[in-house]
Amino acid sequence: MERFVKKLYTRLEGKPELQAKLTGIVDAAIQEMEDNGFYSDLSGKLLAKINSEDPAESIAAKTAAAKQIAMKHCIRASKPLTLANDETAHIIEVQFDPRFLNSVTLCIQGGLEGLIFSRLYKKCTDQIMYCYILTDLNSEDFPAFRDKLLELDSMYDHFRIDFLSTENFAISSSPTESFKKNAGKKQSFWSKLFGR
Repeated sequence: MERFVKKLYTRLEGKPELQAKLTGIVDAAIQEMEDNGFYSDLSGKLLAKINSEDPAESIAAKTAAAKQIAMKHCIRASKPLTLANDETAHIIEVQFDPRFLNSVTLCIQGGLEGLIFSRLYKKCTDQIMYCYILTDLNSEDFPAFRDKLLELDSMYDHFRIDFLSTENFAISSSPTESFKKNAGKKQSFWSKLFGR
């Protein structure tokens, strides 16, 4: 099991349904890579590990490769963001490609694991950080991406994941007053939408 996936899987001990969802995302990400022939383009040590006779090593390498490929194709930018209440959030700009639905979900999962150990996260009130996914909310592929990140959100007590539209927010600009006003609210996008 890839190391960041393993960290989350271990914390989900006693929650078999969530563990099963996580391993399902891993399996689907590997299938995405195989279906699109991405593993065949790799070389060197990573390819050697993918072709390892040890199933655990092979799966971990395939997962790591899926994350790397999704990052290259889908993650445009990632940076901290200061909210109106001086809390720190994190914003990830995603150019979503449906071929990488599960792979980009794992890529974001790895980023969240990294944030847990960051100084930014340790400054957060109640040890909860808001993570904003900046993407095209009008894309016909958005609902599937949203639902996949809903699954990811359910696995973390450390984060609240929300969405921003690329039509209304540029990652290179400063947050608007409207965004800063609303970003600090404690109720997430899907809490309001699904009554969670």
